[in-house]
Amino acid sequence: MGGCVVPRNAIPAGRSATGELIYIGRHEHKGELTPGKVIASQRCIYIPYLGKEIRYRDFEILIQGEYPYFERTKGKTKDKDQQIHDGPSSSSSRELSRGTPPT
Repeated sequence: MGGCVVPRNAIPAGRSATGELIYIGRHEHKGELTPGKVIASQRCIYIPYLGKEIRYRDFEILIQGEYPYFERTKGKTKDKDQQIHDGPSSSSSRELSRGTPPT
C-alpha cells in the first residue's frame, strides 16, 4: 500500500528517523485544530497530547503558496463568498488533503 498524495506546495518540517520527509498538518482533536506531523507513507498524522503522539487517519496537510485560505468539504471548494480569510493577505494557505489529490 502506498502513502497519501502530498500536495506539491506542502510545508516540510524535517525528516523522520528513516529519512522520509515530514510535513506539517492539522487535525481536529478534542474540538480544536491541532498541528501535528504527517508522514506520507504511513497515511496519518501524529498529534502531540499529554506527552504522547496520537495517530489519526483524517487530517489536513498545510500548503504554502499565493492563495487565500480555503476549505474543501467532500471534495468541493466553498464558493468565493464563503472563503474564510486568515487575517491580512499573506503568502501561505492551507488545503485539506485526505490522501487524494485536490481537484
